[in-house]
Amino acid sequence: MSYLKGLPEQTDLWDVIRAREDLWKFTIPASETIMRGPSSLSIAERELIGTYVSGLNACSYCFDAHAATAKAMGFSEDVTNAVLDDPNTAPIEERWKSVFSFVHKITIKPSKIVKSDIEKMSDAGWDDDAISSVIAVASYFNFVNRWVLAHGCELRDDILAVWSLPLNMSREEMYQAYLDKSNEDSN
Repeated sequence: MSYLKGLPEQTDLWDVIRAREDLWKFTIPASETIMRGPSSLSIAERELIGTYVSGLNACSYCFDAHAATAKAMGFSEDVTNAVLDDPNTAPIEERWKSVFSFVHKITIKPSKIVKSDIEKMSDAGWDDDAISSVIAVASYFNFVNRWVLAHGCELRDDILAVWSLPLNMSREEMYQAYLDKSNEDSN
C-alpha cells in the first residue's frame, strides 16, 4: 500500500520512479551497472547477494523479486533460503561464507566494518574487483530496500514475472515496458 497520496494504492517501484523521475531515475542505470556491469562476480552471484541483503532487511518486495531472478539464473530456492537462514551452514562454497559475513555486517552494523572484514574475503580468495562488487551490491540493496519500504511498494505478479526473466531485458527496457503498459492501461 502506497504511503504517498500521489501514488497508486498498490505502488510498485516503477510507479515511484515515474512520479519523480528527477529524483529516482538514476536508480535504473545504477542497478544496471552494479548488477549487470563488468565484474568478476556473475550476475547470478550478485542476485544472490542482493536477495540476502533484502532478506536481512525484511524487504519482501526486493527479496521476492531478486530471489525469482536468482532462481531463473540457476540458484535453487533451497540455496537462497539456506543462505538467509545461516550462510555458515548453507550449501555454498566455503569462500562465500566470508562474503555473506561481510554482507551481514554492512547491512546490520555498517559502522563496525574494519579492515580485517575485507582481509577475510581476500584470504578466502576474492580479488579487489570481486570485493568492490560485493560492497556495491550490498550498499545498493540497502539503499533500495529502504527506498521501497519507505514508499510502501508492493510487488505485483505482473512485475514479478518480469524479474523472473533476468536476461531478457535491461533495467531501462524493463522501465520502458512498464511505461508502455501503463500508457496502454490508461487509454
